Amino acid sequence: MAERRDVIKNKKAILQGYIDMTSEKMIDKITVSDVIKKANVSRATFYAHYKDINALKDQFETDFMQMMIQLNVDSIHRLFKDTEQSVYNIFLTFDKNKKMIRSLSGNGSSESFFLRLKIALKQEILAMLHTGDPSSKDVVAFTIASFLTDNCRDIVLASRKRISHIKSKDSLKEKMIRNHFYLDYKTPQEAIDNLHDLVGITVECRFIRNEHELYRSLFSYFERQKTGYAVCKANENLFLDLSQPQPQLQRNGFTIYRLDGYYLFNEEKINYELQIKSLVHNFWSNIEHEVVYKNPDFVMYDQFNKEMLGAIRDNLDVVDRQLEIMYKEISNQSHQAQIGMDEKGFKTFVARSINELVNRKMKDSLGFATDFKKCSAILAQYIYVRDFVNGEHNQVTMIDYMELLNYLNDSEIDFKQKIEIKRTFIPEDPFIRKMSDYWINEMNHNFLWHIFFCMLFIIRPGNNEEDFMDFIDVIRILIIQPGWFADSFMKMSVEEGDKVRDMLEETLANALIDANTIEIVHEDMMYECMLRFRKKVNALDLLYDSYDELMKQEASIRSSLYHDIYTIFH
Repeated sequence: MAERRDVIKNKKAILQGYIDMTSEKMIDKITVSDVIKKANVSRATFYAHYKDINALKDQFETDFMQMMIQLNVDSIHRLFKDTEQSVYNIFLTFDKNKKMIRSLSGNGSSESFFLRLKIALKQEILAMLHTGDPSSKDVVAFTIASFLTDNCRDIVLASRKRISHIKSKDSLKEKMIRNHFYLDYKTPQEAIDNLHDLVGITVECRFIRNEHELYRSLFSYFERQKTGYAVCKANENLFLDLSQPQPQLQRNGFTIYRLDGYYLFNEEKINYELQIKSLVHNFWSNIEHEVVYKNPDFVMYDQFNKEMLGAIRDNLDVVDRQLEIMYKEISNQSHQAQIGMDEKGFKTFVARSINELVNRKMKDSLGFATDFKKCSAILAQYIYVRDFVNGEHNQVTMIDYMELLNYLNDSEIDFKQKIEIKRTFIPEDPFIRKMSDYWINEMNHNFLWHIFFCMLFIIRPGNNEEDFMDFIDVIRILIIQPGWFADSFMKMSVEEGDKVRDMLEETLANALIDANTIEIVHEDMMYECMLRFRKKVNALDLLYDSYDELMKQEASIRSSLYHDIYTIFH
């Protein structure tokens, strides 16, 4: 019994040590050494309870999920009785624990974390649903869990910044004179009581689209009153006017999300103005504020300047849309590039590393660099297909490649040196034979192909001929997909089917060679080649039952397939 208590005590100490470390480091940076130092236990004690640091992380994540469910269990079970308040309480729990959620989810890059949260919420919601058929309950539970999880991600990871200010003495004087407050009100206190923006608060978000999303989210945090002002659910002294249509039209002709509110402090009402602005709108309004409203100098052509400011605003709106597209693309790529998480993430890492390596070494060797991004991608794909698909020791292989890339980064690469390949055999496959002849002729003649194969043989040190033939075989796999291709033309004899397939492979190779561009190894182009080649083969397989019938149309078939492939590039 004493031993059992020791086990519990040690596990609690290790877990608490891990929790303490989360306030000092991002979770993916915490090591076993960090934990045992905090927990004051030996390394042997740690490994007696956990296989490695990831096992501890999984246990902690599981415990955290259970805690989140327990904190929200009452709200979940009241979802259909008091939906608005229940959702608000759940969101409030997410918000209070957002630091830990941010850490556990790797700042939002870990889809597995949010998937586990969604599953946990769904199971609890299912337990609450007593009536209805199982499939309907499952759909309802999944929909609600997805909504809550998506909003959890938004609450925890949304990039929003609060900017506040209180009017200075001089600014207050200027505004009261400009707006005739000294004529409209009898006392200074009365004027201040009617100054809606004595305190200004700006919530800044990333993109213009987020302005409306933030505005709509306010309705979850405020409850409307008969007086017109809504009261904050978390603070009964905070009020906001949600009755006015938004966005509002400004005197400059543009719209803005602007809301009036007040805060009760010692029974005194303090007015504030809340504005919601995207990055570009905040940038533009600051310029306009300084140029138009705060500029005391006499400026000619006032209308012209206003029109110019309006044109700048329109251009910034376009920039906003472009930035949002870029942000989404970069975010997607970042989510896919979690080094150490899986082989696909490592493939992205290799592609980036090769591209950076080529650019740096080309400048050192030749004095300039070229766009090598798409070529880097196919070299990484080649490594992935050869070394990671069905690989037995992928983690070890990853480390080997990382060490090689680090070594190459510190080594000299001479792109001026001639590439030597000794041919010891002639391939039987028509695609591999024709492409090998083409590339051997081009690799010391065409600059781009020379750089490409230099990098291939550098990252695959060994026998150049074997690596060369191996690379062509991978290209063939990616475009032709041999498993599927071998099952075509089964109505014919084995020998006849082989002849038809050889004829089609040869035509495909001829079209790629005549395209005479390095784009033939770009992933997007190869994918299009694969689609068109497969479509043509499927059509021929359906159309012709016999070898003789098909070969009567050989010239037409060759011409059609050649045209389909060649026109991808020209």
